[in-house]
Amino acid sequence: MSKPRKQSHSNKSDSTRPEWQLDPALLEQTIATIEKRPQVNPEDFNYSSLTRKVYRIEYESKLRELDGEDLACMLGQQFSLELVVPLSLPLLEKDIMAAGYYEGHLVQAMTSIDPSFWRSHPALWAKLADLIEPHRPLLEDTASIDLGVFFSVLPQQG
Repeated sequence: MSKPRKQSHSNKSDSTRPEWQLDPALLEQTIATIEKRPQVNPEDFNYSSLTRKVYRIEYESKLRELDGEDLACMLGQQFSLELVVPLSLPLLEKDIMAAGYYEGHLVQAMTSIDPSFWRSHPALWAKLADLIEPHRPLLEDTASIDLGVFFSVLPQQG
């Protein structure tokens, strides 16, 4: 699977929506449709349970149908980050320890994203940093979450 071409999915003309939020019309589409992926044979994704899951997420599920486990899976693979990161933020806003495969998996996956993505998307980084900061002691006590790398990517806004 190739990584998608870089494209913006925010609507710059909608000044009422924060820069980090997706255009709501995208929620009714699949990742494959939004990223203009070529149609593929589902049998080509039968190598493992992971490839079958990624196929389902990318080609069969509308964005609004994706749950924490789906999002953590895509984040872990570093796939479709411009869509998956903004979808993950509201879940973390409700519960910073939102589960994927385990409690805190979603925030762990978000903070493990390649720093180059965050440098290219400072509004998304700032939103996640704002969500993490009040919970930092809890998250730092969670062994699998290394906030040092995440917070070293960009200087604190403020």
